[in-house]
Amino acid sequence: SGINAEYGEFTIRWRTDMATLSASKEVTNEKVLWVGFTANEEKFATVSQTHVRMWSSGSQQTIVSTDQVGLSYRSSGEFHPKDEGYLFASTGSGIVVLLVDDLTPVTSARVVGGDGTVTDMKISPDGAYMLLTECRNMQLQESLSYVWDVSDPTSPYQLHTIKGYNGRMFSCAMAEDSRRAVIGGHNGAWIVNLETGSKLSEFSQGCMSVGWVPGCNDVILDHEGKTVRNSVEDGSYLFSYAPNARSQIAESGIFSDNFYLTACEDGSLRIYDKDSGDCLYTFYDHRAQEFTCIARSSSSGMVVSGNKSGML
Repeated sequence: SGINAEYGEFTIRWRTDMATLSASKEVTNEKVLWVGFTANEEKFATVSQTHVRMWSSGSQQTIVSTDQVGLSYRSSGEFHPKDEGYLFASTGSGIVVLLVDDLTPVTSARVVGGDGTVTDMKISPDGAYMLLTECRNMQLQESLSYVWDVSDPTSPYQLHTIKGYNGRMFSCAMAEDSRRAVIGGHNGAWIVNLETGSKLSEFSQGCMSVGWVPGCNDVILDHEGKTVRNSVEDGSYLFSYAPNARSQIAESGIFSDNFYLTACEDGSLRIYDKDSGDCLYTFYDHRAQEFTCIARSSSSGMVVSGNKSGML
């Protein structure tokens, strides 16, 4: 019940308070890599392999777009949390800062060297730090992550290079205190100090995506369909969000009140109880396969997810 789908290409969204799904039209034919809402939630943005686009949250129509950024197959985005007029997008080797109003580039910077590629990018809640992870080719054992000062979005600069991670890195997430973060990849996950660029602790489980649970010192590590929640305080395993072995989470998912919302590579969208790990609802049968990203508007309850087939 609650499903109103048209055959052909369509947009998919649901409201978490009603647990319903609605359909409209195809909005893009690009592989969507990241989606996020502005601070006032009147707009949301998408980053694909070729385009950055701004959308109206109300009409779900494109406001402005650009294909002049130089994006890559691993590009991501982040709105500056303290200055909503700026959108950061990662390119293959660096970042570009865009004006939200018209997507005009303000500044850009190279982050990684050699054959490294930026794989993820997060800005701390206080807007002071940006953390970037990289992936290098298989011949190099070490991958680096980078801490940048972004307190002035128009003049970002590098503070620290975090070394010693022997493996490929894919994901990062910020703690609410804006001073710690988690990075993850093939060789496990590290808890790092953003102020000093030092490693604080580590988890041995390899992971494709990581997340930090709001309101506590727990982190989410996802690998091969098993999404576990671990305590940062003592490193202990707490419980799993584990629907099945084929449902690898596309990214770390998002937390909303008592829920944990995930977009999975098997084409499912899942709602879990945040603190027990129980799966409460699964959205299937809407043709959108291989999700890559997810974002939620806290004011309206609307969740937007993107996939590899160019759908939202």
